[in-house]
Amino acid sequence: MQDLSRMTGQRMRKNPPRLQSRHIDMLGTLAMYGNLRRTDLYRHSRMSYGRFVEYIEYMKWKNLIVEEDSYIVMNERGRMLYSFLA
Repeated sequence: MQDLSRMTGQRMRKNPPRLQSRHIDMLGTLAMYGNLRRTDLYRHSRMSYGRFVEYIEYMKWKNLIVEEDSYIVMNERGRMLYSFLA
């Protein structure tokens, strides 16, 4: 997880996030609405911005989402995980 903190430039918590229901909710929001801007996804997430950024970076690190032209896009791995868990 130290590599993730170097990539984001932010200090990670002692226990980094693991795949939790919040991640699944965010993937579900992307599945329902399609590609969303970071701000729109943040509003749907109903969590603090610091935690939201941490979750987004974790999901990028796990290769579940990508950012393209300021939009957050769920890639194939994220779709497969969401369909399996939903």
